[in-house]
Amino acid sequence: YVPSFALALVAVILYALVTVLLIGRMFQFKAWWFIALILGGVMESLGFGARARNAQDLNNVTLYKMQLACTILAPIFTAAAEYILLGRIMGYVGARFSLFRPGLVSWVFIISDAISFLIQVGGAAALLAKPDTGPNSTPAQLQNAQNLLNLGDNILLAGLAVNLGSFVIFIVQVTWFDYKTRTQGAPGGRWRTLLWALYVSSVLVLIRQVYRVIEFSQGWFGFLPTHEGYFFGLDSLVILLASAVYIWYWPNRYIP
Repeated sequence: YVPSFALALVAVILYALVTVLLIGRMFQFKAWWFIALILGGVMESLGFGARARNAQDLNNVTLYKMQLACTILAPIFTAAAEYILLGRIMGYVGARFSLFRPGLVSWVFIISDAISFLIQVGGAAALLAKPDTGPNSTPAQLQNAQNLLNLGDNILLAGLAVNLGSFVIFIVQVTWFDYKTRTQGAPGGRWRTLLWALYVSSVLVLIRQVYRVIEFSQGWFGFLPTHEGYFFGLDSLVILLASAVYIWYWPNRYIP
């Protein structure tokens, strides 16, 4: 399909606005530990900026590669922010309510995220290395391009699957922590409001993870990859909302 310039432009404006507001929160509370969320917003803004330009210049391969890489990789940073936040909530409420030590929780999931990131970078690199083809391309060149496309697609799918599996385990950990704090007499406080914000944001990220795995499993010419509305509804919008949640529910308003 031909990318919608209007939708991409709206996405750029909204992501830039949310990111600026989050940066303001970060400086207001000096919460540098939550910078992963900002990095995700910056990457999304750059990605949709490239997508908007690409919609007006369809032959610009560099813009296409940039928007593809940024929109695929940016949510990894959003997920990393969720991991860090859970660790800090656990550290504040009490380690006894967690399956793992609070500090370990963040690092286990961040390392998993890093592995997923490297796999997805490898997949994106294979896709971006695909040579341009045209009417004058030889059968060998066409086959080579298709092989790189398939390789990149498979590597990206593997990275997305790792990311999805890790995030499902993360949500199980959040649910376990919530259950334990309710049944074992955890101290009350505003932190529970923040935990619900984490729930909402995490479910939105999970929707995106599931969508991307299904999308790439269908290949480049499947139903989801060829219908732009699903991309904006199940990827760009949900990640935008997952980040925007923290404009109001900024962690330092609820925990030290």
